Amino acid sequence: MSEIEMKQLMRKGAQTLKSLAALAESNKNREQFDLKFKLHEILSPLIHIHCPCNLKCANQNEFTESDEISELHGVVFWTLGSLSFYRDDVHQYLIDKHNIIEHAISVVVSYSGQRDSNRRVGIILSGPLRYLCRHLLQNIQRNQEVGQIAGVGLKQCSLMSFDRMRKQNWRLIFDAKKVRIWSGNCLNWIQTYGNEEIQEKSIKEWKFLEAQIGEFGCCGGSQEQANTIIANNLYYTSQFFTQQRKGTEQCPAQPGLIKRMEEILEQEGGMDEIDSNIFIRVQQVFSMTNSVAKSAYTIVTNSYKQISILNLLQLFLNQA
Repeated sequence: MSEIEMKQLMRKGAQTLKSLAALAESNKNREQFDLKFKLHEILSPLIHIHCPCNLKCANQNEFTESDEISELHGVVFWTLGSLSFYRDDVHQYLIDKHNIIEHAISVVVSYSGQRDSNRRVGIILSGPLRYLCRHLLQNIQRNQEVGQIAGVGLKQCSLMSFDRMRKQNWRLIFDAKKVRIWSGNCLNWIQTYGNEEIQEKSIKEWKFLEAQIGEFGCCGGSQEQANTIIANNLYYTSQFFTQQRKGTEQCPAQPGLIKRMEEILEQEGGMDEIDSNIFIRVQQVFSMTNSVAKSAYTIVTNSYKQISILNLLQLFLNQA
């Protein structure tokens, strides 16, 4: 088979998988794919068509890098994510038989710093990030395990600003948006269910709060931003402050960390950016952003007030 024919085959394969992924979003279709056709077993070997070298995978089947291979590889993860989303047995099969989480993480870590071809890298990353988010969804143990892996949090924070939606073509914008949304979602789960060490890392090492400010800090939005991304990151910020103020099952309240978060917001102009999103134009597309911004403003300012009261109380006790 010639190189041109191989590329054409890869394109057709990716298009077919996209259709299957869309169909698999329906519970009825997903059960038929899994129970009757065992589609996840048929597709799972394709995880290995482009294994990162650092993974040293025994099943590695390396093809020459190309946009076609990259797209197919990313779509394989995306489709398997759709097939396994409400099927823990399918997800466990992919973990046990193909080590899919280590593959997904390895792809994210390996490609997150590359900017040679944003379209290709965006296609590669969007599928593994979506699958990783499916893996982390509301699972305390998994979030703490992934949060402890060196480089994962820092790399995902860098992906929250992936490509800044350069307007080269529609496809580039679409893939960049997916990378930014799913990397933010993954980090939100890791931070939400993380222990005290992960909570501190997310602020001091990963710069998660700075990444959030960078995403909603657009003075009400522009063509470079998307309403969903702005609203998501406003929500992450308000949730972050609430968790540090009230504590979670995995982590006690951390007033000291709130103080550091307050300093970051001041340095990065975060409160001004939150405030600006409250007064954006009243249009249907922006209504969600406006509402979330108001909630974030209230939560963050209440956290400030609580910290100020605690500081005054501590000062009084020290002088007593």
